[in-house]
Amino acid sequence: MGDGTFSLIVENNIVFGYSGKSKVIEIPDGITEIHSNAFANCDFVKEIYIHSSSLYKIGASSFSNCTHLEKIEIQSLAGSIEEEAFYGCSALQSVVIPDGAIKIGSFAFAACTNLLFIAVPSSVILIGDSIVDNKTIILGAASSDIAVYASQNMLSFEENTKEIRSKLIARNYRSDNIGYKDFIIYGEPIRCYKSIAPYQKVLDFFHGLNISFLNEANKNVPSSLYSDFD
Repeated sequence: MGDGTFSLIVENNIVFGYSGKSKVIEIPDGITEIHSNAFANCDFVKEIYIHSSSLYKIGASSFSNCTHLEKIEIQSLAGSIEEEAFYGCSALQSVVIPDGAIKIGSFAFAACTNLLFIAVPSSVILIGDSIVDNKTIILGAASSDIAVYASQNMLSFEENTKEIRSKLIARNYRSDNIGYKDFIIYGEPIRCYKSIAPYQKVLDFFHGLNISFLNEANKNVPSSLYSDFD
């Protein structure tokens, strides 16, 4: 994957950085920590997949100012996302923090100007200042610490369900004017019928959220099925 090879710089199961120019970085199982500044300012990286089941810390500024980072998938996290970990990742559109995470540090996802939503599990009980910008919607359980945090800081909050995520994604693609009316979106799961120019990019994005599709070859769908989420 990606446009080149890469090599992680690892010592004692901690990632300190990497060399190479690959746009896609995969961090293997067994890694326990991503050190502070490990990937900071790597503006060519577009996707990062963390496969480790023993990760306990994503260090301060570890991915800060990765301005082309569009996707981050974290398999497991039993500890913290430290201060400014993803600060300035302006291409990120969504983040799902795995259950088991305990802390989100101050400004962890601040200045992520295109971050539509962040899903935060109830296990997170330590929350720093200004973890996201005001335009980002926080998804979580209604009675969780993150719900209280959102209310106290006047941030948008929704209960985390696949239907809510589907509606948010639908609204985002429509407002970005990339052909949302070519997508039939109603209820759960999202259903996509008609191909458009950025179709594969949209498909990959939805699949990253484990949202399934019907056969996209079926294009004869009544316009009455289009959903409007205003």
